[in-house]
Amino acid sequence: MALFKQYHDAKAVLYNFTFEGCKVLDKSTRNPVSNFFMEMLSTYSNLNHSCPYNTYSSIEFTNVNCTSLDNKFGEFEYCYLKSVNRTYKYFSGKFKVYELPIKSMKVNFSLWKRYNGYKPFLYNVTFDACKFFANNNSNRVIKFFYESFTSYSNINHTCPLNHDIIMEKLPIDFVNHRMTEILPFPEGQYFVEVRWIRSGTYLAFGRLYATLS
Repeated sequence: MALFKQYHDAKAVLYNFTFEGCKVLDKSTRNPVSNFFMEMLSTYSNLNHSCPYNTYSSIEFTNVNCTSLDNKFGEFEYCYLKSVNRTYKYFSGKFKVYELPIKSMKVNFSLWKRYNGYKPFLYNVTFDACKFFANNNSNRVIKFFYESFTSYSNINHTCPLNHDIIMEKLPIDFVNHRMTEILPFPEGQYFVEVRWIRSGTYLAFGRLYATLS
């Protein structure tokens, strides 16, 4: 744990030390500084009991909404969630594109979390889709979410796109692994929204709702 203060640049001041977390949590350490900071956090965190920690989160798809805003450009042929059994649930969607090929497109990606109603949470990014397809490393945030579905989609190559856009049987366990182990998110109710934009006009959007608990 370190405390930094801004001078001409950030410099460590007062505190810079390493402590045994489990000893602080079970209050067996006598370090008043670490105890002080942990007491500040514990009221608003699940770090409020002694070790061991065996917390396993899981994500559950709850709803989906796919809407075409310009039927001349394309329409959703299908968009649904399906529960095969208690452990296997997936999302499938197909957007039929009437104006091909797609040589340029912007996408707005946003993440929302429910408090008193849904509110923006962490990410709201608009990017050039074709430039991103050509270089996935150009945006690390979008890359993480893109890799969360691209194995189950035909949006897996550079522009132009000369076909319909398909997401087929994206399983919840694959998304669960990425959202709870690779980049863990706090528990709560969420939706991810993706909007397709051309020449400043929204063409379609999709929302996938999920609960992390």
